[in-house]
Amino acid sequence: MSLLALSLALAGGGEKSTRSDDAIDGLWSGTLGRTAITACFANGRGSYYYDKYLIPIPLRDGKDGARWTEGHMTGGPAWSLARTGDDRATGEWSDGKRSLPIRLEQREWTASEEGWEDACSSREFFAPRLFEPVFVTEPAQLGGWTYEKVIWQPPAHFDDNQFDGFRFDADKPGDAAIGIELGKQRPTGRSDDLYIQCSMDSVSSFGNDGSVSITAEPIFANARWLSVEDTQAYFCAGAHPAYSWSYRVFDRASGVEITPQEAWLNRAAFTPGEYGGFELQDVLRDLLQREYDPEQDDECREAIGWGGSWTISLVAEGLRFIPSMPHAMFACTAPIALSWSDLEPYLSEEGERVRDFVEN
Repeated sequence: MSLLALSLALAGGGEKSTRSDDAIDGLWSGTLGRTAITACFANGRGSYYYDKYLIPIPLRDGKDGARWTEGHMTGGPAWSLARTGDDRATGEWSDGKRSLPIRLEQREWTASEEGWEDACSSREFFAPRLFEPVFVTEPAQLGGWTYEKVIWQPPAHFDDNQFDGFRFDADKPGDAAIGIELGKQRPTGRSDDLYIQCSMDSVSSFGNDGSVSITAEPIFANARWLSVEDTQAYFCAGAHPAYSWSYRVFDRASGVEITPQEAWLNRAAFTPGEYGGFELQDVLRDLLQREYDPEQDDECREAIGWGGSWTISLVAEGLRFIPSMPHAMFACTAPIALSWSDLEPYLSEEGERVRDFVEN
């Protein structure tokens, strides 16, 4: 099955849509001058790309579907459009110095069953932009453990996106399941990829692509456990970019992802939260604040004591803690390392067995 057919199949049982109450809203293809383009319009916003470049260009301030301004800056080129038949529209592109004719033909697009999508976030608008992913690999080692870095080579029209991951040979019972779980973030070239979903939201809201950057890197591995550091940055359709920095720990015997707060620490460290998750106890919070990066300022030191969620990584020397910080305080995010001796009062029986296994 081609990527185009596959991406459209992912749309499920949505309804085909062409016309709307607006004279121009919908999905169109045609030419600007002599160059083939694909365009979409929805609720006074729009976007188009040249079929040979596939980079969306915003259209805004649509007035009754007749006039549009290209780009986000003032003084951008202007579009004028008028429907000339049930499925055709013509108009003119002008930058004040030259003018080019626009000829468009309306196309069907598939709305989701929930009905929240528009033509600019439709799979049909994005399908020509999807390509089989290309990766390069690099051999790497962590201690005596061998793995491969997996680095995505995005197509030119998505070069603001990044994925750096890794893979390894499955030589423990749970390794295959871990590999599958880690591979879920890897681009596939289908419309359900995270960076495509992000761009669908962004094009619908702003007319241009969003961006996603993901890095997953092993930071500890032995015969039983694998710790992964996961960082993400994305800008889709929100008021500002979003960032996350977290840890994941996997049991190589079972393939199960471990929540160290629940499995390895006792109730002197964490207690179950009222609305799910785990709440840090004051005595451990004070210890983490004391061990926090001394180069960070007092405001950041105070911020990590507010509560919120934490992720924990296993390393040879003990455990590392990362707080989940709000956008305005994300610069305060920094790993905090506690040694096995620091953690002695807070280890559960299972945590003590993990410590003994790591140290021996």
